[in-house]
Amino acid sequence: VLGADDCPAEEHADSLIQFLYFAHLGLIFLFLQDQGDGPEFMQNNLDLTSVIFSILMIGIVGMMLDAAFASLQRAVAYVE
Repeated sequence: VLGADDCPAEEHADSLIQFLYFAHLGLIFLFLQDQGDGPEFMQNNLDLTSVIFSILMIGIVGMMLDAAFASLQRAVAYVE
């Protein structure tokens, strides 16, 4: 949160944001590939259409969440 006392230094903030984004994206890709019914935790289902569909869905949902949070931020912003 901008202006917080415990926020990371500005020179480290961008790299932290990118790391967290890619870690989250990696977890989403990992769990999207789990289509097994049996006791196997993960199967190797790296079929191109499901990977492309996953990337598109993540992008669309991300844009929708970004727009929703931006409008929420404008609604609760403090105006002096």
